[in-house]
Amino acid sequence: MGGAASMIATLKNNKRKRKVVFEKLEKYLNNKHKPLHFTKKATRKQLLRIREKMRRENRIQNALAFIVISMVSVAMLYLYFF
Repeated sequence: MGGAASMIATLKNNKRKRKVVFEKLEKYLNNKHKPLHFTKKATRKQLLRIREKMRRENRIQNALAFIVISMVSVAMLYLYFF
């Protein structure tokens, strides 16, 4: 009977007050979020530079992902057929 009593004691000690979903939702809805406000302005030239930089970085990242996937595919085909 010691094992059962131990389990019951553990369950009692692990009990905690559960948060109700509606309480969380009310807390979120009652909180008035401030709209985003930016004080700095970017020029059209700066925005174009940022856009080109992001495109370049994405192109590099996509190329690397393609290379890795290709290498893994070739390796798996090699292992499968040989």
